[in-house]
Amino acid sequence: MSDARETFRHGLAAGGFAMLAGLGLLLLVFGAPDGGDPESVATVVALALVGLALLLAGLRERTALGVVTVPWNRLAALGLGFAALYLGAGGAVAVVEGSATVWSLTLLVVVPYFAWLAFECWVGGRYMDRETFAVE
Repeated sequence: MSDARETFRHGLAAGGFAMLAGLGLLLLVFGAPDGGDPESVATVVALALVGLALLLAGLRERTALGVVTVPWNRLAALGLGFAALYLGAGGAVAVVEGSATVWSLTLLVVVPYFAWLAFECWVGGRYMDRETFAVE
């Protein structure tokens, strides 16, 4: 395994673990959202899915999803793409509603980076080193 690939996958695993740990801490402190607040439930589900996808992409070479086996780079692309989509939608809604804070504006800056990184993972490296995204 190349150094760049190993570093990238360790970053995915660490990011996924941090996201799941942070989500667990938030649920422990504030409790689970009730069914009457669909935004909160959707946020918890989205964070859990992204965190799990990134953790699995960082730890496993291939992951079985039903009858399909997904290589780590595609799973990372799905997780990062979903994060970009969800954060972009939330930031855009905040801007349109006029409640844009520094956080929502930061999300609008981070979203293009997540989308680009998801694209790089999906195609196996167009602008980054292809060896980084090799599947063994």
